[in-house]
Amino acid sequence: MTTDNPQDGIPAHLRVPQIHAEALFARKDEFLPLAEVARIFNVHPRTVRRWAKAGRLRYFKSHARGSGRMIFAREDLGAFLKTLEGGPGASHGA
Repeated sequence: MTTDNPQDGIPAHLRVPQIHAEALFARKDEFLPLAEVARIFNVHPRTVRRWAKAGRLRYFKSHARGSGRMIFAREDLGAFLKTLEGGPGASHGA
C-alpha cells in the first residue's frame, strides 16, 4: 500500500507537525494555554512543553488562581510557525 504522505517512514519525533494555522489566527486572545497551542500545532502537550523548555518557544507562567501554568503569546506562536516552515530566521535543530 502506498500513500502520498511525504513523512511516511520518518520517526514521529522527527516529523514536522501538521499545523492548524487558521486556528491560531482566528483566536483573538493575546495569550493561549498550552493545550490550545498543542491543538493548533497538532502535537501532544508534552511536545509543546519540550519546545518551551528547550528555548524554541517562549512562554510565560500564568498566576491566575495560583495555577502557574504555561501560557504562550500569540505573536510568539506566529514567529515559531515560521521557523517550522523554514521561513526567514528559521533555526533548524533543537
